[in-house]
Amino acid sequence: SIKPPYLVNGVPQDISAIVVDPKASGVVYVGHIDGAVFKSTNATQPFPTWTRVGVDSNLPVRFCHNIFVDPNNSNTVYAGFGMYSTQNIWKSVNGGATWFDASAGLPALPIRAVTVHPRNSNWVYIGTDVGVFQSTDGAATWWPTNKGPVNVSVEQFAWQGDNLYVATYGRGVYAITIPVN
Repeated sequence: SIKPPYLVNGVPQDISAIVVDPKASGVVYVGHIDGAVFKSTNATQPFPTWTRVGVDSNLPVRFCHNIFVDPNNSNTVYAGFGMYSTQNIWKSVNGGATWFDASAGLPALPIRAVTVHPRNSNWVYIGTDVGVFQSTDGAATWWPTNKGPVNVSVEQFAWQGDNLYVATYGRGVYAITIPVN
């Protein structure tokens, strides 16, 4: 079982996000309601060990909505945070050891979902309270997509080939075809 790996003033901090590395099932990241992110490299063991990552990176102290490991490069990890604030999408390129703010140009919105194109890791997509934003340069710059839902909270993504399925809060599921040329 996965249990909150740390306490604050004796109180367990609830897990709000979890992801398993798609290339290494023993590598698991968990995000907490207070923004702390932990990593285990032996999560399939009976007593996994957890290490808090990004302590020196100034990750936001707010609800961690989503963590995503790039299926093409396990060292690239994204974390999306809540609240109507800036600095809500963070990226690590070294397996969570350090993180940097990747939200330049985004509105101050919660990041509820993160994904990358399965065949092009530079194409990153985030789900917000007003729809989907995209990047084609590995999260350096962002803009709203011209396909898919708008003015609706995007809660989750799923890929099937080049089709991105976008689950919304109250407005169904949208399919967007995003071929790699």
